[in-house]
Order: sequence, then structure tokens, then C-alpha cells
Amino acid sequence: MRLPELLQAAVYEGLGRMFLLRPEGCPASDELDAVTSIWVDVLSNMPVSWDEARDLHRIRGAFYAMEHSIDRWPTPFVFKRFLPPVRNLVSLPPPRSYGEPPPEWREMVERLRLKLEGKQISSTHATN
Repeated sequence: MRLPELLQAAVYEGLGRMFLLRPEGCPASDELDAVTSIWVDVLSNMPVSWDEARDLHRIRGAFYAMEHSIDRWPTPFVFKRFLPPVRNLVSLPPPRSYGEPPPEWREMVERLRLKLEGKQISSTHATN
């Protein structure tokens, strides 16, 4: 699957930042576009279903982690080791419907409501 444009931009940004740090093995400035293009091609051909919403932070996170962890220009293989795992979010089941509450619950709620209203009335009279 081709790397979505937003993720391609994150790769360009990450490699651009790495380029400015000038680690050992850094490509020459006139080679950076070609190197970045190859990176996008390699990442596009990984057996991954890329998703902009899910993977943007993962890609940026991998580059940020590499910036302070390596002293040589990285390869996509190294990048993959720094790529945080996909978090599998477990979705909750839909809420269960319990139907109408029993009549005694309604009576209990009404008694509590009346009791609270009585306390509010008496507390407002006490402050005057």
C-alpha cells in the first residue's frame, strides 16, 4: 500500500531533521531528495496497512527517538526498530438495555427528590 501523503510528509520532515543533525554516513545535500524518495518507496512496500490517523504519531515518534539514540544515518530497517507498535484499541460492546426500571425504583427516586427539595427550601430560609 502506498504511503499516504501526510505520512510521506512526516518521513520527509524526519529525514530533514536527521540531515540537519549530520550523523555519520549522512547523504550529501544533493542526494537527500533521492534518499527520501527511496525511503518512501521502501516504507510503502512494507507489509503494513498505513493509516494516517494511527501512524502519523508513530512515524514522528520513531524519528524523534532516533534523533537522540543514533550517531549514524539510519536505514529503513533501523527506523522500523524504532517505530512504536500499533496500539490495538479494544472497543467496548454497546450498552445493554435494561428496559424500564421497576415501579419501586421510581417511587424511591421521587421520595429522594422530595427530600432533597425540602432540604434546599429549608437551607434557603436559614440564610435569610
